Amino acid sequence: MTYSTDFRQPALSKIKQDRSIYKVAKEMGIGRATLSAWIQDPEPNPYPKDRKCRKINREAPMQDVEQYPDDFQYERAQRFGCSAKSIGAALKKWNISRKKDL
Repeated sequence: MTYSTDFRQPALSKIKQDRSIYKVAKEMGIGRATLSAWIQDPEPNPYPKDRKCRKINREAPMQDVEQYPDDFQYERAQRFGCSAKSIGAALKKWNISRKKDL
């Protein structure tokens, strides 16, 4: 969780008054590494709003598995323009597994 600017400013002003990072961190109840990071970058960085990229729709992998049942995931990834890991995650999410002959 990101600390607000209102919480950061008193800590940074105490450090500018030549107080040690260790003492200020102990008073404020935060870690020394956190306080050192604030000195480097005093403004809070916002979290990314949406990190998920949806390149694969649900119908395309189903059709691809029907057309090419013996292909490897890296081959499917080349056709879809994404990584093999994302193909594997999508297939696992949709309960599509390779048929195994006994």
